[in-house]
Amino acid sequence: MKAAVLYFSLTGNTRKVAEVLGKAGADLYEVEADNKLYAFLGFVKAPVFDASEYDLIVLGCPVWARMPARPLTQAIKKMDFKGRPVNAFVTHMDDEGKSTEKVLKAAGKKGAVQGKSASFKMDKELDEDVVRELLSS
Repeated sequence: MKAAVLYFSLTGNTRKVAEVLGKAGADLYEVEADNKLYAFLGFVKAPVFDASEYDLIVLGCPVWARMPARPLTQAIKKMDFKGRPVNAFVTHMDDEGKSTEKVLKAAGKKGAVQGKSASFKMDKELDEDVVRELLSS
């Protein structure tokens, strides 16, 4: 199964999860912002890739104020998932506040078939086996 991971990471925690998926064979695409202010405002550079080339797309971001980070949700608005299954994950230190559901709902509005989700509390050791489960539909 060919998978793409589209993620945003400001501090590196979400990148750690994405890199586990990359080591498992997924192609990584990072949403970037020129600086932290632009990131908080949602001014981002969404990577370009053709969703039809993938069997599965995984979306990942940190939780900001119990919401998915704006840079990822802004990037999703620019995507067409072309009916592909999409899984999602978030990283957080406190309460994820249903952020994964919000990410999957946003992707569903852009043509995704909503799949599974995971939430990783980053003050605990990352269970890489749980992370790799995101690569199954």
